Amino acid sequence: MNTLQLVSGAIGTALYISIMSGGQKQYLSGASDPQAPAEIAKGLAAGINNAFWFGVIVVLVIGLFLRKGKSQEHEQASA
Repeated sequence: MNTLQLVSGAIGTALYISIMSGGQKQYLSGASDPQAPAEIAKGLAAGINNAFWFGVIVVLVIGLFLRKGKSQEHEQASA
């Protein structure tokens, strides 16, 4: 399980960074002066915003399909 956690964490990090970079590039493509430090900061904030909302949607979708497992106390009481 440990290797699976490491690999999935690396894939998740790469996915969120890709979404963030794409959002920043999209913002800067429409900016009047994409080399200005203020515009770069705004682009970074736009990219982080995109990654954040993607994460919220993923958590909500995964949360809909998770079931609560039985606790050990509940299993012992029923035995």
